[in-house]
Amino acid sequence: TVFCRRDVADEQGWAYEYVAAWLTLEVHSALEAVGLTAAFSAVLGEHGLSCNVIAGCYHDHILVPHDRAADAIAAIESLSR
Repeated sequence: TVFCRRDVADEQGWAYEYVAAWLTLEVHSALEAVGLTAAFSAVLGEHGLSCNVIAGCYHDHILVPHDRAADAIAAIESLSR
């Protein structure tokens, strides 16, 4: 599977089925940390949002449905309140 920008895929005539927004969690996280993925995936699930996670050495990245990016951001921000 190749992930690329939608405009590039359109220009090249490449087919795709899913358009995602790439969100980066700005909290410093460690690869051996426990519970962070569970926390944000649970709150996203409560809001009916799917996510795909890319765990990084310092920051985690989440792919969510493009048209629901604002909803995903609001849901994740609710964790810090």
